[in-house]
Amino acid sequence: MEIADAGGGFDKSNRQQSRPPIIGAVSLLLLLIADASNGGGVGGTVGGGGGGGGSGGGTCGLAELTCRDGRCVPIDAYCNGEDDCGDGSDEPAMCTPCNRTYHGREGRTYKLDLPRPAEERLPFLCHLTFTAAGQGYGELVQLLWDAFSVGRVDATADNYFTSCPEGSLQLAELGRHFTGGSWCGVGEGGASYYSETSTVTASIRLFHAPATVPFEFRLRYRFVARNEAVARLGKPELPIERGSPVPGTYCSRNFYECHLKQCRLQSPNYPGEYPRNASCLITVRQKEVPTCKHAMISVKSTPTGPVGLNAAINASLSVWQDCPPEKDRLIFRDGARTEDPILLVYCGGPLPQVTARGPAMQVEFRSSPVATALGASALRLELELRVIYVDSDGLDYAKGAQGCHFFVNGTGVGSKRSGIIRAPLHALPPGSSCTWNIKGATGDRVWLYFSSYSQRDFTNNGENNVSADGTPPQCAVKLVFWDGAPNTGQPMAMLCDDTPKLCAHAALRNVTRSTRPCTTDESYLTTAPTLTLRMETILGTALHPVNFHVSIFLNYYETQRPTIVIHIYIYKTL
Repeated sequence: MEIADAGGGFDKSNRQQSRPPIIGAVSLLLLLIADASNGGGVGGTVGGGGGGGGSGGGTCGLAELTCRDGRCVPIDAYCNGEDDCGDGSDEPAMCTPCNRTYHGREGRTYKLDLPRPAEERLPFLCHLTFTAAGQGYGELVQLLWDAFSVGRVDATADNYFTSCPEGSLQLAELGRHFTGGSWCGVGEGGASYYSETSTVTASIRLFHAPATVPFEFRLRYRFVARNEAVARLGKPELPIERGSPVPGTYCSRNFYECHLKQCRLQSPNYPGEYPRNASCLITVRQKEVPTCKHAMISVKSTPTGPVGLNAAINASLSVWQDCPPEKDRLIFRDGARTEDPILLVYCGGPLPQVTARGPAMQVEFRSSPVATALGASALRLELELRVIYVDSDGLDYAKGAQGCHFFVNGTGVGSKRSGIIRAPLHALPPGSSCTWNIKGATGDRVWLYFSSYSQRDFTNNGENNVSADGTPPQCAVKLVFWDGAPNTGQPMAMLCDDTPKLCAHAALRNVTRSTRPCTTDESYLTTAPTLTLRMETILGTALHPVNFHVSIFLNYYETQRPTIVIHIYIYKTL
C-alpha cells in the first residue's frame, strides 16, 4: 500500500496542470538546491512552525509556516492550492496535506481540503494529526466537516471489516484505546467530533474509487481551552460531573455521590460523533445515605433533550426488540453488575425516566461495529443522574431482588392499624410482579375502592408490546384480587389491561369536605379478614407505568362497628 507523504503522495492534477515526471523531478531537485542555499525552506514539515527557514530565522509560531523569504503564514496555507507565501514555497511540487501534525491558536478556525487521490495512486492512506499544545494553542480539538464522502456503506455487512468496501475514515486519540470502527459513505451535514484528549488522528483510506463513488473531505478544525467546552464540562461556576474514567477502557466511567454534584451521563465525545464499535459501562453508586433512608438511582433526559434526537423528538420510542446489535443502544440495569436485571434497552426516541431499585445502577452504552455515515450517530445524548431518598422502613421500594412483596399486619396488640402504602417508586423489570397482603384480625372484612386508576404506554406502538420471546403478551398489566390468602382464598376479580370498579368522587374527599360512601358497584368487599392484591407486568413498568389510588378499610362485623380503619393510597409515578 502506498502512503501519501509530503514528497509526492498526490498528483496535483486537480489543482494545477500536471507535469511530466522528468520535469517534475528536475523541478523538485532545483527546489531542494535553492532550499539548501537559503538555509531552509518552508519551516516546520511537522506542525508547520518554528523550522529555520530563510531570513525568518524560526520566528514564526507553532501554528504558522515560514515562507522562503521569512514571512509567516497560517499553518493551513500549506498545500491548499493557493500561493499564500507569494513565492510558491507553501505549495511545493507534489505536496500533500497528509502525514502532518497540525496545531492552531485558540479562537481561530483553520481549514483543510483533501483532494481526490489519483487512480494510479491507489490504494491510498492519509494520516492527519491535530494536536492542542496548550498555552494559547488549546487543550481540546474540534473537527467540523463541511463535506464528507469516502467510499460507501455496505448495508448488508455485519462487521466493520466489510462494511466499508471502497474506503473509510477512522479516528484515534492519543492515550485512548482504539475501537476499530469506521465511517464511510456520504456524510450528513454538520458532522463534528470533539476530542477527549489533546491529540486526535484522522486516518483516511481509499482502496479503490469507482467514478460513481464521489470523494470529498473538507474540514474545519479548532483548538479550544477546557473552560470553553461548556456543552461538555459545564460553566466554571457550575461544572458538570462526568464521572471518573475507568483505566484501561475507552469510555467506561464511575459516578459517586451524585446528590452533591451535577452528574451527567454523556455519550462518548459528547456533543459530537462517538466512535463506532465502542462499549462503555457507566456505573452509578450512592454510598452516603442518611439515617433511616434508602437511596435509589434515577436517570432521565436533560431539559434540552438528546442532541442526536432533537430533529426527531416526536419520533416513536425504539426499545427492546427494535434495538438489535447492529444499532447503537443503551442498556439500563437494576444494579451495578452486568448480571443484574435489565430495566430497559433503548435505541431512540424520547427517553422516559428510569429508576433503579437501590443505590446502584449500570448503564451500558454500545455503538454498533457496523460503519455508518459521518454525522448519523443516533445517541449523541446527555442524561441527568439523580438520587431519590425514601424511608428505609417504608413500602416505597422492593426490598428484595426477586420481586416486591408488601405486608400490612393489623392483628398484633399495639400494632399500627392504619397507614399509607405506595406502589414502588422505581421501575420493575419485565416479568415482575408485586404483591400487597393486607391482614386483619379474626372477624374483620376488607373493603376497598379505587378513587383513580390509569395505565400508560410510552411506546405508543403496539409492535413494541412484546415479551422477551418476541410474542405479544396477553396482558401488559394484570391485577388479581384474592378474598383471603392466594393459596387458600377465592379470586375476587381479575383485570387484564382493564379499569377496576371506580369510586371517582372519593378523590374529592379531604379534611374539610365529605362525600357520600362508595356503593357496592364502586368497590370490592371480602368475606375473609385477609385481602391479597397482586400486580403482574410482563413488559415491566419503565415504559408501562400504572397509577392507582386505593383506600382499604378493615371492619369488624360481629358488632357492625369498624374496629380499625386503614387508608392505603397506592400510586406509581415514573
